[in-house]
Amino acid sequence: MKLRRLPIALAHGLDMSLPARRPIGAPNAEGSPDVARALKQRPTRRTFQTAREALDELAQLRHDWDSYGASPPTAAAISAAQGLLASVAEQYAETTDEWVLPWATAPLADGGVQFEWRGPGGAIEVEITPQGRFGYLVERDERTVKRSDPGDNTLVGEVVRELRGVFYQ
Repeated sequence: MKLRRLPIALAHGLDMSLPARRPIGAPNAEGSPDVARALKQRPTRRTFQTAREALDELAQLRHDWDSYGASPPTAAAISAAQGLLASVAEQYAETTDEWVLPWATAPLADGGVQFEWRGPGGAIEVEITPQGRFGYLVERDERTVKRSDPGDNTLVGEVVRELRGVFYQ
């Protein structure tokens, strides 16, 4: 399983719709790149409700959402993603730090969903297949230290336990 790096627009849930004549990152009328402007406009405090709303938006995607023939996230993938978020929220309910919220939420072209969390202990990318199976990749100091493929029958509890190492050093 090769987990994919997310473009900055997807990672931050930004609407990067641009006029056709101006390339991404080119100065806008105010002279600053769109990405920088959009990042400044991000809400400063996110919640699990924000993460659930991001999943609801992914569930509304249609076939060919990326103009390359991508499938929309399946009901099984969305349901598994919602279950993972609920488990993380329950396990870390006492934590007020924002890193317990996904740093990125993105659709995958095959109909799956990907989350990424970053914290003091590293990063974890969780891929949920169209069938609702989990795979993950844990990185510390830019090195892969642990991985689980979707075919390994990874359970939600295992993913939640791996998150502890990312949230707390």
